[in-house]
Amino acid sequence: MEEDNEGRFPDDSLVEVRYPRTRQEELGDRAGWPWLPGSILGQCGAPGWNRRAGAS
Repeated sequence: MEEDNEGRFPDDSLVEVRYPRTRQEELGDRAGWPWLPGSILGQCGAPGWNRRAGAS
């Protein structure tokens, strides 16, 4: 993260998010969840963001 970045992501920013693809992954360790392409829907608090995950 750059020093001048306050940690805020503009709406519709493209990001990668950890998200389970299966129920088995959901019940497992979050560290094992895959990184999926996603986007920021908006900021919901400091420091929190609503995000959308998608998989192809």
